[in-house]
Amino acid sequence: AVIIFIAMFFSIIFALLNMNNNKIIEGISVLGIDVSNLTVEEATNQINTAIQERFSDENNTLILKRGEEETSVTANTFNATFDVDAAIAEAYNIGRDGNIITNNYAILWTKIAKKDIQPTLYLDEELLNSTIKDISSEDEELIIVRGTAGYIIKEDELKNKIHDQISNIHVNYQVVEIPVEYKEPDPIDLQKIRNEIYKEPQDAYVEKNPT
Repeated sequence: AVIIFIAMFFSIIFALLNMNNNKIIEGISVLGIDVSNLTVEEATNQINTAIQERFSDENNTLILKRGEEETSVTANTFNATFDVDAAIAEAYNIGRDGNIITNNYAILWTKIAKKDIQPTLYLDEELLNSTIKDISSEDEELIIVRGTAGYIIKEDELKNKIHDQISNIHVNYQVVEIPVEYKEPDPIDLQKIRNEIYKEPQDAYVEKNPT
């Protein structure tokens, strides 16, 4: 009973001390950048600065390649943005959003095991699709002409590869091989073609004014 009482006493003291602490606890990083013992504002500025430096580096381009054809893009090509505010809020709430026991456990475990938070990365879907469409038009082998078999870009897979590359701001971009798949043409649908072009015939007529 004495041991339990002492443990609870120190647990409460430990919790109270951390409640008065307005900084992120030790052992937390965001995007691989240590934000331990920083205020929310300090951490936000530090992460935003690192992202800005990365995205403004024009020498660090992402190469999308298939065969001899290459396309260079950057994070700015897709208006890439990280949700830094949400990530910093998550970092700050660790050790604060539970009861005394769970908060103390979170604080101690984070100091020992460390925790890295990856902010959500957003890419402009319209720009992403437009870039992939432009790539498809650069090489005739990437275009499927109606009635002819050929290769098409596996768009979802390529988008995931681009996303993964841009998400890591500490490693130089690697060349991404554009994933493609061979596809046979769709069978000719005469009924569909008829529906698209068919018009009901009309009797001829003449208008006198004007003729």
